[in-house]
Amino acid sequence: MAKYLLLKHYRGSPAPTNDVAMNRWTPEEVAAHVRFMDDFAETKDLMAGWMAIDVDSRERAIDLAGQLSAAPAAGGRPLGEWLEVRSFLDDRPNATG
Repeated sequence: MAKYLLLKHYRGSPAPTNDVAMNRWTPEEVAAHVRFMDDFAETKDLMAGWMAIDVDSRERAIDLAGQLSAAPAAGGRPLGEWLEVRSFLDDRPNATG
């Protein structure tokens, strides 16, 4: 399996479609967002803006990034956050070696 990082970019990236600052969300909106993150089964850790996932393909990594971007935010609308998908620690044989 290949490992991928899902990287959150707070500067130099497109604005999220739901850019209401979290400190302006209702307690229910925050709880719904945290519940969503707790149910994101393919990851074990969310660390300040990045996730490491272990999936079968880049396509699956992109699919999961889309799901993460759809996390509920203010008003229950999807966050629409831009995420970068980057391969790392690939266990496939090296083509040059």
